[in-house]
Amino acid sequence: MGIRQSGEIYMCRVKRVGTELDQGQSLAVVELAKSIVSVKSPVSGLVVEVNPILEEQPERVHKDPYGEGWLARIQLTRWDGDSAALVHGQGVEPAMREYAWLNRLDEAGRSE
Repeated sequence: MGIRQSGEIYMCRVKRVGTELDQGQSLAVVELAKSIVSVKSPVSGLVVEVNPILEEQPERVHKDPYGEGWLARIQLTRWDGDSAALVHGQGVEPAMREYAWLNRLDEAGRSE
């Protein structure tokens, strides 16, 4: 849902290899046509690899997020605690709607 609404991606800057992240911390910054968005890490861990394709082709994040558009590989450090907070399956759409409502985003993902 968010990818469809994001618009064209001009730049994707991912944290460097060796960066330690807590769940919910910024993993990457993505520059869109109308905004700059921080991509939050779904898990805690150590960044062990960053997708080199994104430097030249940041639009891959949008066009192939589950294939060549991956951001980083993270070595998990707190999976047992982090996994309980992950939303998946049928819970994703209601969670995204609540996030949009809390952040006053319209259907296109823009602040009202």
